Order: sequence, then C-alpha cells, then structure tokens
Amino acid sequence: MSFVFMMSRERFLLLGFKPFMLLLGFFCFVALLSPNVAYFLNVDVDLVPFLDSPILFFWDCLEVLMMAHPFLLVVLTELVLLALVGRYSIWIILHLPFFLWLPLELIYIQRYGAPSSAHILAIIAQTNYAEALGYAGGWGNLALYSIYVVFLFLVVLGMLRSDVKWGHRSRWWVVSIFGTLIIINFLSHKDFSDQSKKMDDIKDLFVTREFGYGVDEYIDSYPFGLVLRILQYFQQLNVLRASAEKVAAIDSGLPRREVAEREIYVVVIGESARADRWSLNGYDRETTPLLSKKSNVFSFTNAVSVSAATRTAVPALLSRTTVNDLAFSRLRNSWITDFKKSGFKVYWLSTQMQVGSHDTMIGVYASLADETLYLNEGMYKTKGNYDGVVLGYLKKILKRSDEFKKLIVIHTLGSHFPYHFRYPLEFAHFKPVPPQNKVGNLFDKKQEKELQNSYDNSIRYTDFVLSSIIDALREYPDAASMMWYLSDHGQTLFEIGCTANGHGFRSAYNFHIPVVLWASDTFLSFRPEIARVARRNRDQPLYAGDFFDTMLDVGGFENNGRLNSFLSEGYDTRPRIVTVQGDKKINFDEEFVDEGCAKI
Repeated sequence: MSFVFMMSRERFLLLGFKPFMLLLGFFCFVALLSPNVAYFLNVDVDLVPFLDSPILFFWDCLEVLMMAHPFLLVVLTELVLLALVGRYSIWIILHLPFFLWLPLELIYIQRYGAPSSAHILAIIAQTNYAEALGYAGGWGNLALYSIYVVFLFLVVLGMLRSDVKWGHRSRWWVVSIFGTLIIINFLSHKDFSDQSKKMDDIKDLFVTREFGYGVDEYIDSYPFGLVLRILQYFQQLNVLRASAEKVAAIDSGLPRREVAEREIYVVVIGESARADRWSLNGYDRETTPLLSKKSNVFSFTNAVSVSAATRTAVPALLSRTTVNDLAFSRLRNSWITDFKKSGFKVYWLSTQMQVGSHDTMIGVYASLADETLYLNEGMYKTKGNYDGVVLGYLKKILKRSDEFKKLIVIHTLGSHFPYHFRYPLEFAHFKPVPPQNKVGNLFDKKQEKELQNSYDNSIRYTDFVLSSIIDALREYPDAASMMWYLSDHGQTLFEIGCTANGHGFRSAYNFHIPVVLWASDTFLSFRPEIARVARRNRDQPLYAGDFFDTMLDVGGFENNGRLNSFLSEGYDTRPRIVTVQGDKKINFDEEFVDEGCAKI
C-alpha cells in the first residue's frame, strides 16, 4: 500500500514538474528573442497622426513594419528550429552560447540603444581583466551574472530530466508553413549567381563585405545577427593585420635631429568640425572660450581637408596618401612609423571604432602604435563615452618618466551627428537642443535651431578637451611639447544653396576645417621661428595633404628644405584638390568660388 502511495506521489510530482518546465521553456524562448524587442523599442519612430494625414500615417506604419520584418522572421526561424528538434532541452543546448551572451547584449542595448557590433567585439577581444570588470559594471554585476549562469545550468539539467517534448502534429504545421515563408523570403532576393558576382566585384578590402542572399538585413537581430557580427569582426581583423604588416615596413628614411632631451607630440584628429564655427577664428558665438585665453595657441583659418568623409580624410592626415590613392584605398607610409623608428613610444587613443567599412583602413595606421586603446563602446549614431574619456589615459601616459620621447595620437568623435550625443549635459551652453532620447533629423528645417545649437555645443566641448590636453602637457615644463588639432572634414548645416546636410558630399563647408597648434615655451625656445611663421600663415590657404610633411618638419626630420610644412618659410600653396571617396576630384578654390555647394 505504501509502495503504491509513493509511486502515485512521484507520478503526481512529475506531472506537476513537466508543466512547470514547459512554462520555463517558453520563458527561455521569449528571453532569447528579447534583444530584438529591446532594440526595436529604442528605434526613434515618429508616426504622423492619422487624422492629420491618413496617407502619411499609412506609409509610416509600412516603414515600421519593414523595420520589424527581420525580427519577425527571426522569431519564425526559431519556431521552425524548435519544431524540428522537438525538445526544449536540445533547442536550449544548441543556443547555449547565445544564452551566455544574452545579459551582455541586453545591457549594451540598454546603454547605447543599439545591438552589439564588430566594434564592441574588437574592444572585448583586446580588453584586459581590469577593463573587462569595468565594462561589466563591477563586482556586483559580475556576481549577478554568475548567479544567472548557475540558473541557466539548472534549467538545462531540468529540461534534460523532464524531457519536455513538442509531440503534437502542430510542430509539422509550423515547419511546413513558416519554413516555406522563410524560404520564399530568401528567394525573393537576387539570385545566388548575381549576388556572388557582386561580392567578387568588390575590390576594396577595407569595405565590410556583404554576406549576400538577403542575410545582411539580419545583422541587428538576435541570436542570428550575433553570428554575422562575429564573422564581420574576424573578416575585418584579418584585413587589418595583413595590411598593417605591409605599412609598418615602410618609412621615409629621413635623418632626424633631436629637438630636445624630452619631447612630447600630441596629434588630435577631430570629427566633423568646421573652421568658421570656432570663435578662435572669428565666429560670433563663444565656442572656444578656453583656447582663446591660452598662450602659444596658433589657429589657421583657411585649411582644407583632402576628403569630405572620415574613411578617406583621416588616412590623408596620417600618411603620404594622396587624393589619387583614395579611390583604390592604397596604403602609404605613415609619419607614425618615422617617429617610432626614431625611438618614440607611440600611443593611439580613440573614441571612434577600430573595424568596419568606415574604420578598418584607419585602424591599420592605428595599429602601428606601441599601445592602442579604443575607449568608446558606443558607435557613431549612438550615445557612448565622451571624448573627455581620453584625458585620464593621457595623464597616465605623460606620467611615465622613463619614456623621454612620446608621440600620442588621439582620434575623437568630436562633432559627429547626433551632435547632442557628443557632450555632457553641462556643456549644453546654447539652447534649446534636441531631447536626450531623440536622434533628430538633419533634413527637418523645423529642427534647425536645436541642431545648430547642439553643433556649437559640441565645438565648445572640443574646446574643453583640447584645453585640458594643453594643461596636462604644461605639467611637464622640461619637455619640448606640441599639440596639433585638425578635423578630418567639415559639416554642412542648413546652408543657403545646399540641398543636403551633414558631410560626405561636395560642399565647401564639408572641406573647410579648423587647424590649431599649441607649442610649449620649451619647444619654442628650441624652434623660435615656429611662432613667427605660424602667425604669418594664419590666413594662408593650407592643404591637409601636407600634414605629413608638417609632422616630419616639427619632429626634426630633415629633407634639405624640401618638406612642404605648414610651418616652413616657403610653404607652397599648391592646388587644393579634394574629393569624397576618390573617384571624382575637384579643385577646391576654383569649384567653390561663388557657391557653397555643388550639385550633389
């Protein structure tokens, strides 16, 4: 009798256990797909009210549906996979790596409003133990994650023991109906041969290759998108490493005379800043109040970038890359290598990205440094760390007293759109500005005032960062120190005659960049002519393509007076040929004589 009772009790408990595990399995299914919902909720969508314009409301809804399309298909794909395996336990085990990454994905979306990327994977791959702890949010979050891992382990054990099955014939309905929809979706894209041919035609190694077959639209989804991001990371990493080895082997071969026993050179490459928005250059708004009060600061008002896009503009600042090289992404020798081979310890600090279509070619030059740090987990269109994050690392580098020669390159996000994401709230000096949770629309004339204000605030924050760098360098009066600031390109903002805003197209405002020099008293005592020539060349037409010669000149490299430096007595103002991606080249001074924008 007691035996029968015990068997009935065990059966009762087991019957109660299975529904619980079934519910838990459903919860796991929903949890794994939750990053898709979290990301979509962060997408900035403004629907036109139906009563105002039914047609526009319909089109807005259709646009939202198209944005949600990849995520809906991911749900269907996971349902089909679950139906095929027929057991929650097998489905969970197959997805175990994605469950382990799940909390980190959700945290990243919560912080930055976007899914993880090849960029954040690159940061994690190069992060040490202490930095990883910082990214995780400290020991508290690490303890919570440990509890989560234990819970996940118990769920897997429970699923295996209960053996919860999907035995109903509905699983085959799901496979046949939803599976057919998924196949039709992929077949609706271009046929395989055309897509493969298109991929083979890509000659630029630094452009992130598309996977083709309609797969790329799932890059932001989860869990499938994570696989694509990992593949992108390794693709770009391989290109970066192979290219860096070639560039590192080339230098100018010029002799160098020592400027001083201790030398510190800092080069700050900004983003999307234009010269006419700096009060240092005569702008009527006080956007550079700190730099304006500093001594030994020299501003050049008539400088032009080589390109209107970061991807092509920055290599022209870092190397001998000319406007003719850009269309083919040809890599040239960098002044970074010259300094490094002359005994300098080289550092690269960046709040931009290491890999990606816009970044990998720049990352090649960054990898030439002895130490490379990417300090921003966010991306161009999201919030992240402000440029001021570099200041703490810079001070630590400067404190290293055993290094007598230092070159520090700092690549910032500067004034990249969304402008109000580039500075802390306390730097919102000009108001009103866009709401913190809104990206804004560069093509909406109604938002012009807010966008103009936030752009000027971003310049004001750059002023703070540069002024802080100068203050940090002044802490070492025995060193011959110098700081250069150049923006990669400019920006167009609701200009008369321009049909677009932003950058990456032919507009005078996209090429006119600020160039600022600061030199310590010690440096000027060794090179007194620099102050005189800098003042004389203040309004001279300068070309960013000559920054290579300029860096060699100020660094003490000698080429029998043939370095065409911004600070040379006979600087040659050659034709300033500019481009966007290298395919079409124009003479800046001839093309933009009478108007700010050419036909786009």
